Amino acid sequence: MLATIDNKAKKVVEGLFLDISTIGRVYLNPAVFSRMHNLRLLKFYWSSWLKKEGTGSIFESSGSDCLKSLPNKLRLLHWEEYPFKSLPLNFSMENLVHLNMRNSKVEKLWNGVKIMESSEVLPSSNNGIVILDLRGCKMLNSLPNSTWELKRLEILNLHGCSYLEKLPPLYGLCSLKKLFLDDTALVDIPPDIVSLSSLELLSLSDTPMEELPSSIGCLSSLVSLNLQRCKKLKSLPNSICELKCLKTLHLRGCSDLEKLPPLYGLCSLRDLYLDGTALVKIPLDIFSLSSLGIVSK
Repeated sequence: MLATIDNKAKKVVEGLFLDISTIGRVYLNPAVFSRMHNLRLLKFYWSSWLKKEGTGSIFESSGSDCLKSLPNKLRLLHWEEYPFKSLPLNFSMENLVHLNMRNSKVEKLWNGVKIMESSEVLPSSNNGIVILDLRGCKMLNSLPNSTWELKRLEILNLHGCSYLEKLPPLYGLCSLKKLFLDDTALVDIPPDIVSLSSLELLSLSDTPMEELPSSIGCLSSLVSLNLQRCKKLKSLPNSICELKCLKTLHLRGCSDLEKLPPLYGLCSLRDLYLDGTALVKIPLDIFSLSSLGIVSK
């Protein structure tokens, strides 16, 4: 279908939306977007996730690891089941606001080394990626170190990136509000998480980590902390009591967790889930938590 768009039409197309749940196979030439210089919105999506088991990827390519190019005017790049291993090296992303590559085959966001200079990614205070959704990218093993330059990034979703073992520097993500790291291979969180002053939600369920850094107590805006089914988690840092804005703490299924740190500072805590832990007793200072409404044990 994409091949049937003539060259003249390609030059004026600004938006391309395709519901891949309603079609069969799509053959992609790696140069398919090379003449779509004005394309701003690109969305290949599943409107229904009732996918038949074993159907494989919708997209077929000529064996290339990446596209030859993507239009630099793109503001929305939403491509579920992206079939290539990386994004084009010459894709500047200077206008990109929303990047969603859910359940794709991507291993790296681009092939080789790409330095995202501030002038390239953030040409003005009004530009820059706000949402980066890579959930279900099971072959993704790293994020570029230059991720920290995404000053406007508010949501980073890496849920289900099961080969992801470590994070890049986080210190520049000053606008980040939601960070989803569930079902990754992370064994620890970088200490510079302390710099995420806007972070409201941190989700780490189903990860193999054994402990959290003490710097987590500096996340002054954190409202929800999800550690469900972290079966190797043995303890929480005492600094967790410094999370004055925390309303929800999920520890359900942390089967190695035998005791809790002091809780007296969690003045906003409403919901505390402790089902499936190894706790023998709950600290007496839990009675000082005046906002607490739900305790599940």
